[in-house]
Amino acid sequence: MEHDPSIEGYCTSDESSFAYTSAHDRWSIILTGAIADISETSNTLEDPDARAKGERIIKGLRNLQFEIQSDAKLTPLYDDGSAEIADYNKELGQRNPSWLNVFWLYGECYLYRRIRSLFLMSTKWKNYDVFAHQKSSTFQASKPAILELAARYKTVVQSASALVQDRSSEALLFQEMCEICLWGNATDMSLLTSLTYEDIQKLQGSEARKTQAKNVLINDIPAAFDVLDNARREKRGGAQVDIVLDNPGFKLYVDLLLAGFLLSTGLATKVVLHPKSIPWFVSDAMHADFTNLLSWRLPHLAPGLFIELKESDLVIFKGDLNYRKLTGDDTTTLFPTAIGPLGTSWGVRTLALRTCKADVVVGLAEGEDERLRSA
Repeated sequence: MEHDPSIEGYCTSDESSFAYTSAHDRWSIILTGAIADISETSNTLEDPDARAKGERIIKGLRNLQFEIQSDAKLTPLYDDGSAEIADYNKELGQRNPSWLNVFWLYGECYLYRRIRSLFLMSTKWKNYDVFAHQKSSTFQASKPAILELAARYKTVVQSASALVQDRSSEALLFQEMCEICLWGNATDMSLLTSLTYEDIQKLQGSEARKTQAKNVLINDIPAAFDVLDNARREKRGGAQVDIVLDNPGFKLYVDLLLAGFLLSTGLATKVVLHPKSIPWFVSDAMHADFTNLLSWRLPHLAPGLFIELKESDLVIFKGDLNYRKLTGDDTTTLFPTAIGPLGTSWGVRTLALRTCKADVVVGLAEGEDERLRSA
């Protein structure tokens, strides 16, 4: 809490917010799905001890579900040896919240950490990802889009040398690649219908681009391109880009394409992907899928990683959760102010690619949030 910005966060008791919906509906549904997954997996196991441990985890999840529904107080996390437990419990002592009246971001992170603790108590289930089946099925559904995009991306790589000689075309294609990462599965594939060098120059007038642009509230992608282009010209070793990943499947796939594009054009000579360490937020992937959770209090809690990010020329944060962790909750606070230590005043250049799935948003003009809500 001592490192938080002076911005009031959304609370699960606020009936007008998505935080309220999360606490009253989403969390219970997530736990119900987790219980069903473990039950189904347990039925396939021959080891009776493993099945018994699975039942124990199910019982713990049901107890957790009851706590939420009855608006119980959040209890200290079990010390499973992980370094972050002390931080969670310290903050819990400062807040003393109940499930239906808690700072949303803390409550949601605490929920997934409680879930993880149940698995860590059993060596037979320690590395089990309770959300893996959902992520896998989602990825399978994206196969046609992946194959189509792969063919188009090949053309981009083949024309990379020509792009470097034409800065405006390269900047436009950089924006296209970032927009694909932004929209994920919702990407209109017509954004990349033509990827020959000649046709790239025509994308500026694309109807698909104009349609998507109407849904973008704040766009700093051109400035991000300038950062990388300048770094490429000024640094003999080239630029480094760090990507704090969001979801697996198609979203991870297009993140890898963006990394490949940066490397093939020379906009970056090193791309670092940051994965998640535990099963997190259902759709977030773990290390095997290339996905890592970073704290908004990074300079204080993980100074080594913060120093590493400061060496990067551009740090790209993907997804709604990472955006919420970066910014706080006030709509008119400027993005560089909201992100505090991860802004340029601390030596970090940050680009957040995020579609609005929750109330949190910063950098809007006065009255813009109210206008959008009433539209």
